[in-house]
Amino acid sequence: MKKKLWSPYIAGALVGLTLVLSVGLFGGWYGTTTTFARFGSAIVAPFTNMNDMAFFTDSDGLFSYHTLFNFQTFFVIGIGIGSFVSAKTSGYFKIVTVPELFSKRFGDSKVRRYIVAFIGGNIMVIGARFADGCTSWWGLSVGSKLDFASFATVGMFFLGAVITSNLFYGRKFIKGVNK
Repeated sequence: MKKKLWSPYIAGALVGLTLVLSVGLFGGWYGTTTTFARFGSAIVAPFTNMNDMAFFTDSDGLFSYHTLFNFQTFFVIGIGIGSFVSAKTSGYFKIVTVPELFSKRFGDSKVRRYIVAFIGGNIMVIGARFADGCTSWWGLSVGSKLDFASFATVGMFFLGAVITSNLFYGRKFIKGVNK
């Protein structure tokens, strides 16, 4: 538990085991973005009539805050808690407001970093909703069923990440990090 880096084989086996247990015990598959849509519906609910908004009423209210407290919400909370505990026990925990790569390319402005992170996070969630799921859903849950759609989708995730990182940082910035 105190290692900074785990064997990918052990980590992968543990992820697979917890997925089997979560499906077997709770009927809950890995996924995160639906929780954020549900949380968003809880924020907008006091200000609007959600029955007029198809996003929240379609799919039997899947994205409504009425379904917020379920396995997936606690899975998302568990990701945060587990990440924190893991980082603390390994001695790897540190607060970084502007990552090194971002700083080298765009400067040390925290405000700029927060704005970019906010916009990028929103683009990712919107894209995940268009794709009907996030990387944990398509990559782990659907992938565990050996579904071809998972492999195609994960391939596109990697391609999108490579293109985006090259557009934002270029090869000279990526090669110079952590030297």
